Amino acid sequence: MKGVVDFLLGASPHAALLRDSFLFKLVPMLNPDGVIVGNSRCSLAGSDLNRSYKSVLRECFPSVAAVRAMVQRLREERTVLLYCDFHGHSRRHNAFLYGCESPTLAHKDPHARVFPLMLSRKCPDLFSFQGCRFGVHRSKEATGRVALWRLGVLNSFTLEASFCGSDMGQRKGTHFSTRDLQMLGVHFCDTLLDYCDPDKYSTCVRELQELMGEEKVGPPHPQSGDTETQALPPTHHQDSANGSSSSESEEAPAPFRTLKEEGNRDTLERRPYELKPLKVPPTIHKRSELRRRHSNLPEARKSDEKSERLEHLVAEYLHGRGQQGRGRALLAPLGQRSEPPHLPKARLSTLSRLPGRPALTTGDTAIGQLPAS
Repeated sequence: MKGVVDFLLGASPHAALLRDSFLFKLVPMLNPDGVIVGNSRCSLAGSDLNRSYKSVLRECFPSVAAVRAMVQRLREERTVLLYCDFHGHSRRHNAFLYGCESPTLAHKDPHARVFPLMLSRKCPDLFSFQGCRFGVHRSKEATGRVALWRLGVLNSFTLEASFCGSDMGQRKGTHFSTRDLQMLGVHFCDTLLDYCDPDKYSTCVRELQELMGEEKVGPPHPQSGDTETQALPPTHHQDSANGSSSSESEEAPAPFRTLKEEGNRDTLERRPYELKPLKVPPTIHKRSELRRRHSNLPEARKSDEKSERLEHLVAEYLHGRGQQGRGRALLAPLGQRSEPPHLPKARLSTLSRLPGRPALTTGDTAIGQLPAS
């Protein structure tokens, strides 16, 4: 976008001719609220603006609704020659264009491919015509290029600049610098002049027809009664961290394709699906079996020893409590325990001996009331 602005505001003869010939509408960014908080594709609300051009919720997507209304208003006044949305792409190399053309008329009228072909001649080391795609997928109906193409914009594009750099010519294996991106904008503007040159346009159409094996077609003409032609150059959303149309590409991401070219072909080649036998389900052991296995573990043995030691201490405590009296042995210091109190024989229980324990003194009714085990 900076390259486009600098070129159009410059003093070169080509810039002056463009300003005299076309009316430019530049929208630098549609999601500044999202960019300021770190988003590259979405708005502050987390909405993908390049999937919202068909939405009727103007309050939710005000910037998108304003751009669509502006294009509709301009079409009532003059012909909109071109719309382009500047994006970044994370899955493929080079810069390339996504365009729109009817599949039934693509071979008879290849005008949608003329501008990309001319742009590839301007910057062959940056822009790849072979990487351009012109299909209209159902999942992209709400994108800017498709929605405005449906409104009647003759050339509706998305210009993608790869995060992975170039793999062509002298720039092969290098990343795009800031100057590279600015020069891409300069070449974009310069290509507009070539596109409006009848001789250059016809030459590109013939070349495309030879590639497609079809008959000659004429250049597009403005609608009758239109005396002015308008270009609507790029609208930069900055709304594609993953590439606005990455899902359209059936190819693997660029770094993985590089590995494939170097010899690691087994990582990306599709292999036929093989039926594998089902595994035997795991056996559910009974609780007794699990308890037996658990008892053989060292941790289980240690816990059993601790439980036996605890039972022995409890038995000693009960035995000492029965001999020293109720409650007082717990409070008296060791070696200074007082004698158990002498209670009337009428309140004593008849049970004075616990099974497996020596005889207890008849002085504690709580011990006498313990049930026999």
